[in-house]
Amino acid sequence: MPIKMEHLKPIIQKREILYIILIIALSAVVVSGFAQASRPQAALEAKKLYDIRTGGAEILKTEEVSGLYKVTLSFADDQGRAALQDVYVTKDAKYVLATGGMAVLEDLKKNLAAEKIYTQCLADAKVVIFGAGGDGNSLLQLQALGISSFSSKIFFDCSQNAEICRHAGIASVPAIRIGTENHEGVQTPEFMEQQTGCRSGA
Repeated sequence: MPIKMEHLKPIIQKREILYIILIIALSAVVVSGFAQASRPQAALEAKKLYDIRTGGAEILKTEEVSGLYKVTLSFADDQGRAALQDVYVTKDAKYVLATGGMAVLEDLKKNLAAEKIYTQCLADAKVVIFGAGGDGNSLLQLQALGISSFSSKIFFDCSQNAEICRHAGIASVPAIRIGTENHEGVQTPEFMEQQTGCRSGA
């Protein structure tokens, strides 16, 4: 029995819609891949740096400024709030503008990764550094351990909540609590390694 054309029309229309959907989907993949490939390597390296620092970053914009690439990144801060950061990277993606001048991007990534591992090790060992914002010795303690980018994981600011520090038996800052034991004064990386088994990347 021959098939009439009017019976084929709905089938043909469905097939055409399916083809259109497939073409749109493939176009989106190609455009996305092209956008990723066309991004300067400097932007991708800046993203990798902030992926280490924040657990994940997204490139919002890349523009050339005074011979550098200005890369605007979006990420979640320590409290989970949306944050933006402009990162300046040389065109060859070898250097990044950091506190104190230009830093070698690859070295910065390695140091940051080592600091992240060390800080997580201390957090797993139930270490809390009690200090006070603006206190030179509290800052010295963090510097001595080589902790800056991930200090929020283990640092408690007694100037923000003195009652909690008093309740924890903290008489002066800086003080480090390891488990249930407090150690007052600035401690060395060697002391921390002895107490926790965590080796500083500093």
